[in-house]
Amino acid sequence: MAVLFNQFAYSTVFLSALLFISFTITPAMSLPGGLQEMPTAQNDLEVQDLGKFAVDEHNSRQNSDLEYAGIVSAHKKVVAGLMYHLKLRASSGGNVNVYEAKVWIKPWEKFKSLEHFERVESSLSPADLGTHLDDSEALGLRPISSDDPAVKEAAKEALKSVQARSNSLVPYELKEVVSAHAEVSDEHTKFNILFKVHRGTKEEQFKAEVLRTVVGDWTIKNLQQHN
Repeated sequence: MAVLFNQFAYSTVFLSALLFISFTITPAMSLPGGLQEMPTAQNDLEVQDLGKFAVDEHNSRQNSDLEYAGIVSAHKKVVAGLMYHLKLRASSGGNVNVYEAKVWIKPWEKFKSLEHFERVESSLSPADLGTHLDDSEALGLRPISSDDPAVKEAAKEALKSVQARSNSLVPYELKEVVSAHAEVSDEHTKFNILFKVHRGTKEEQFKAEVLRTVVGDWTIKNLQQHN
């Protein structure tokens, strides 16, 4: 009986020690993982602060004059702390562009570092689309690659409207952009996109007209299911 009691006591102590280690492990020992999308990043104050930090830090390093104009999208990844992958808007001299930034933080050390910052090249400009504003024959919707970053952003904005119309608890997921056309004007860029979504095993197609202003605000003008 004494032997059984000692074995039970030893097991209890061993399990308690394991629990103690698991609860007291430092954040720096978090296991690395994949990128996690942050769908509410545009309204997340912490992410907004990180975006501002990225622009300010870039300005300090490069002696530039970018002004932070908002978050487009954000993902995060567990490293020795957290690595935020941000896509943000910033302006200079009245021109608004999209930039990618990586910000590494270790909250327990109050550590924050800008690891990467660069402009995202997009074909969405009057010159690249051939929509020269002083040439009436060149105006109009033009085909554009479905892989263009701005097209993907437009599809994600349209997907939000698809989801808002649904009563299902199962969310829609964007599968692919089938085709896209764009037209640039002084006030906005207009996208006409055809995209596929799926919810579970069910796949559907939608057409949408999406507008993006020069400061990056989105409006869904027309959305309908496509058979």
